[in-house]
Amino acid sequence: MLKKKILSIFLLLLCLVPAITEAQVEIQNPLEAGSISELIKRIIDFIFYIGVAITPIMIVVAAFHFLTAAGDPKKVSQAKKILLYTLIGLAILLVAKAIPELLREILEPIDKT
Repeated sequence: MLKKKILSIFLLLLCLVPAITEAQVEIQNPLEAGSISELIKRIIDFIFYIGVAITPIMIVVAAFHFLTAAGDPKKVSQAKKILLYTLIGLAILLVAKAIPELLREILEPIDKT
């Protein structure tokens, strides 16, 4: 019982140390983004670079399926689908990267000095 009281008093004093010493505690921003638009831009950039890195890998996978199909129409169809969906994904990535930049250019106030 005495140990619990001593421990609780110690923890209370430990929590009050910054208030007693008037220490300034500064929490740094782990995202290093100054605004929401900058954070969204960084997320879009991250997804874009990952997608661009995966695209050639998927094209090689589709080519491998084409080469190993040996005339089997089912495997050739699967390889075509892989290639088609890879190119569609790349197109979506490019459009998703271009639209915010285009909107920023359109909506940004023109500086007439």
